[in-house]
Amino acid sequence: MDEVVARLLAALPDDRVRQNAEPRGRSAEISPSERSGSACLVDTTRAAIAARSSDRSGLAGEAGARVVVRPRTTAEVARVMRIADETRTPVVPQGRLTGLAGGANAIAGAILLDVSGMDRILRVDREELAAVVQPGVIVADLQKAAREHGLFYAPDPASARIASIGGTVATNAGGMRAVKYGVTRDWVRSLEVVTADGSVVRTRPQTVKAVAGYDLTGLVVGSEGTLAVVTEATVRLIPAPAAPTGIAATFRDVPAALGAVAGIITGGALPATIELLDEASIRAIRRYAADGDDPEARFAAEALPEGAGAWIVVATDTPTAAADLRRYEHACRENGAQ
Repeated sequence: MDEVVARLLAALPDDRVRQNAEPRGRSAEISPSERSGSACLVDTTRAAIAARSSDRSGLAGEAGARVVVRPRTTAEVARVMRIADETRTPVVPQGRLTGLAGGANAIAGAILLDVSGMDRILRVDREELAAVVQPGVIVADLQKAAREHGLFYAPDPASARIASIGGTVATNAGGMRAVKYGVTRDWVRSLEVVTADGSVVRTRPQTVKAVAGYDLTGLVVGSEGTLAVVTEATVRLIPAPAAPTGIAATFRDVPAALGAVAGIITGGALPATIELLDEASIRAIRRYAADGDDPEARFAAEALPEGAGAWIVVATDTPTAAADLRRYEHACRENGAQ
């Protein structure tokens, strides 16, 4: 048996272990549990490794990863990292595999460390304006939990309904609300991480003010698993703003649309959301909607006029929404909105 796998089997609970019992050369079917990360802790089956070998980028991961490990606790992550360190084995931290850059793809000989099963919202604290979550929590689920307490978690990547907090921390994800609220780094107060040698580190106190020492939190956010494995995140929340309302406008070309964006940004009413599509993007969305049965794509395509050179959508979430929208409309019309 592979030495690394043998040590993992000895160090981790044996009630969640499955080894490869498939006949050599047989094509293994990938089960839903293997795709979702809900199966056993140590898994050497070819199907499990294949299911975790690449993200949604379309880039193929390297063949020959050793094993998939699905920890449920920080202590289990630490044990895996210690074994990897002692045996000089590469580790690829993975979440929901919704990334589009290949950052979580498998490499030869690696332990594929799937932390998507660490998916509990540990606390939403109205007094501290914070939430403590495990890395496998879906972004949209955290947003919903915050809303139930009258609070708001602003980072809103396009993949919020399927992406995990750990993945968005690893990539410093942004989203359409970044223009007003910033990106993930601006909302992470503290992290619990496991370093390459298996040490468990808290990057800073969970308090609002903590100015002493190095900014380890900011260093880890965006590092894509190269510095440490995130096992817990404390994120800041704010009182929920007003429900967003907005306008959309089409333009003859991108320079005209960018002129409107500049006018909106500097016009005294900073929007909560702003997004621009160029002509190529509009054509691609309309073509995708025409070729498929995705109702959201059809809805989006109906809002994008054929032949438009550019399109923007802008929204506000302030109590002065009506006045904000008038400012936005004025900026659009000044730049030739059609």
